[in-house]
Amino acid sequence: MKVISKLIVCLILVVGISFGLLSDSASAALFTKSCRDTNLNGATLSSSCKDRSGNYKSTSIGLNPFIGNSDGVLQWGSQNFSNTCEGIRLEGAGALFANCKRRNGSSNNTSINLDDRISNNNGNLTFDR
Repeated sequence: MKVISKLIVCLILVVGISFGLLSDSASAALFTKSCRDTNLNGATLSSSCKDRSGNYKSTSIGLNPFIGNSDGVLQWGSQNFSNTCEGIRLEGAGALFANCKRRNGSSNNTSINLDDRISNNNGNLTFDR
């Protein structure tokens, strides 16, 4: 009987965690799953994100400290992409697109998935290292 009880508890925990019922880590991993009305103004991402209570709150995060232009390619871990990129825009739920300068002077259309490093942490957009 104890073994069956333990198995049931484990099953409930696994299902609860999988669906984000016992933790907000699932929604935190992909901000696009728990935020709405997302827009981009220059290099600032703004959205209305759900907190642990289920309420939406306005939040924003500057992307320049986290994304750079590496020879025409948007890249995490560098900075100030907006200084050398034009046509910066969001497409779909969380894809950042831009036309970025290369060292040789030409330009390159490039994109980066913001869900890779931007999360919703209790209603606040945050950067995950």
